[in-house]
Amino acid sequence: MNTALSKKFFSYVIPSILAFALSGVYTIVDGFFIGQSLGDTGLTAITLGYPISALVGAIGTGLGLSGAIRFTILSAQGETQKRQECFAGTTLLMLIVAGLLTAILFAFAKPILYLLGARGNMLTLCTAYARVIAPGAVFQLLATGFVPFIRNMGGAPDAMVAIGADHEDIAIREAHRLNIPVCVLVDTNADPKEIDFPIPGNDDAVRSIRLILDCIVKAINEGKGASAEA
Repeated sequence: MNTALSKKFFSYVIPSILAFALSGVYTIVDGFFIGQSLGDTGLTAITLGYPISALVGAIGTGLGLSGAIRFTILSAQGETQKRQECFAGTTLLMLIVAGLLTAILFAFAKPILYLLGARGNMLTLCTAYARVIAPGAVFQLLATGFVPFIRNMGGAPDAMVAIGADHEDIAIREAHRLNIPVCVLVDTNADPKEIDFPIPGNDDAVRSIRLILDCIVKAINEGKGASAEA
């Protein structure tokens, strides 16, 4: 590997490693507050339940990488239509998988956590934790899945929209590294200072998310229409 290629390679790899390492700090801080409020039992429950959250992120990364590789090959071949179909197909697949994971977590959280070693009161706490994670599986999976596409687009998109500054911190940092402005729905537990266009609101409520996204989609379509007329 020549020097120029090595520098380019590590310029992408090192920020990614740091991003994943820093995301672990969120888990440590979360565990600190859980430990303080619920004690050892609550902290153990979070530790036993965390592999489920990690699995969702890993699946998203795997699906995103698979689609992004194919996306890059098609881009190099000049297959614009097939490239768009690849992106749409991968997005649809991630949504379907996220839906299945949510259903599985709701239906089988207790036996899965039992296999992971949770027992008694700890099993009850773990199950409650897993069922809180379940509705957000789609956002976590899409956040990790789209990162490889952002890297492989060959050119940065005009902007990025994210739901929850804390949940999507990796994607937001990647967008900042690529100088992509970000518009984020920011709840009271997040710091809006690093967000280019923060939107104050509840990032956990489905109705709130749907309202904000509908407004953003409407504004984008109006902008496209005005641009086409000009």
